[in-house]
Amino acid sequence: MENNLNTSLKKIFKGTAITFLGIFLGKILTFITRIIIARSISPSEYGIFSLALTIQNILATIGIIGLGEGVNRFIAYYYEKEPEKASTIISSSIKIALFWSTAIGTLAFVFASQIANFFSKPALIWPIQIFAISVPFTVLSTLIVAIFRGFGEIEIRAWFKEILLSAIKLALTALAVLSGLAFKGIIYAQVISFVSIAIVLIIVLWRKKREFIIRRKLPSASPLMKELLRFSLPIFGMGAVGIIITWTDTFMLGYFKAAKDVGLYNVALPLSQIIGTMLHSLNFAYTPIATSLYAQNALQEIKRLYVVLTKWVFSLAFPLTFILLFFPRETLAFFFGSRYENASLALQLLTIGFLTNVIAGPNNSTLLVYGRSELLFANSTLAANTNVVLNYLLIPPLNITGAAIASVLSMLLRNFLSSIEVYLISKVHPLGKDFLKTLSVAIFFSLAFFFPFKKLLSLSINFIIPIFIISALTFAFLMFFFKSVTEEDIMLLKAVEQKLGIDATLIKSFLKRFIV
Repeated sequence: MENNLNTSLKKIFKGTAITFLGIFLGKILTFITRIIIARSISPSEYGIFSLALTIQNILATIGIIGLGEGVNRFIAYYYEKEPEKASTIISSSIKIALFWSTAIGTLAFVFASQIANFFSKPALIWPIQIFAISVPFTVLSTLIVAIFRGFGEIEIRAWFKEILLSAIKLALTALAVLSGLAFKGIIYAQVISFVSIAIVLIIVLWRKKREFIIRRKLPSASPLMKELLRFSLPIFGMGAVGIIITWTDTFMLGYFKAAKDVGLYNVALPLSQIIGTMLHSLNFAYTPIATSLYAQNALQEIKRLYVVLTKWVFSLAFPLTFILLFFPRETLAFFFGSRYENASLALQLLTIGFLTNVIAGPNNSTLLVYGRSELLFANSTLAANTNVVLNYLLIPPLNITGAAIASVLSMLLRNFLSSIEVYLISKVHPLGKDFLKTLSVAIFFSLAFFFPFKKLLSLSINFIIPIFIISALTFAFLMFFFKSVTEEDIMLLKAVEQKLGIDATLIKSFLKRFIV
């Protein structure tokens, strides 16, 4: 049993390490890009930029019609035993996605004026048109990454879609600002980045998978594509629900309020989203490993895996959570400037929302592991509808605070339902003795250090980075001091050690002294 758990932890860390590296570096580079943009233009212009980018993301989600997950599954199924079918899937899915996404982008370009009028923001017209051009390229990039994932090459997403794309955006945005092109230059920089990464991925696909692209004798595409679309379209339905959950607040702020308010909200949102980065990458690797354990009827191992990984994700997320929750005004002023301090309360509320995701752990993924996707869809649909209703009711009187409250309550609802269902189905939950001890340490730390850190920041907001570093180190020390380390934590460290090829003997010896 111990060996199986150790093996599972190693596999999860291997998959998570690759994905997390890409997502984390991509988030950092994107965050730096957002800082440059927000500081270089007015909050109103930043609001127009955020709204146009949101529309582009929605168009791209519609444009791929769920083919990403479908292609991933079908290629993984066929490429070894029937490679000619994998070739058909690749060529046909690219044709369908390009046709559909081009149609969607063209419609958005033609009707940009009507879309802008819906939001009562004429300044939105040309950004929508420029972003509409990038829709087919964004869809193609997503599809190529899915193709590689079907072949088991998940690192393609990390290196190209996350790191390289974010680096190109950062470089071109900085160049636009330094060249004095300001708002228009920033918009063009994003679109050129989407086009560039699509071209790079086309070249990579051709070089690495040429034999699957140039096969001359292929089976009829019609039956395969019908099967693929039958599988993909329900996923597209889930994607539509995801759109509502993710973008409703920005959309409805754009409808009810001024562009400046959209800009304020969209400095708080990406900051708070960083908290969920580790959980997001964990889910990418957790699901297949937990599914394998489920197939072996190793249900007890899934429970232990769930608990230890949730505890680690919370421990890694807590220092940043502490800063965003207790010092939001100083954080916003330090990174984005004093013009964005009015987003402080929204940042606090969104931080609470994403923290509940972390505390709940991989509950949605666990529902998939147990084959209960219908519950996940029902929970997401209910949360999405709740989000729409709450945004409609709360944004007019409360502005960005209302949008944040709506998002938090929707997240709480979905996490509550998913966690209850996971417990009823499998008796899995993260709130064991070890996790509660870690949570207690976090509460103790917050009570002990809030006032000293607040005093430092009253002297200068430039202390925010040193305070974050001190918080991380001090919290780690308190974890050891209060003996929150377990045998499973040592197993996870061994997995890190083997993956990175380092010698962590001294660290392991030190940690073992604190095992209860």
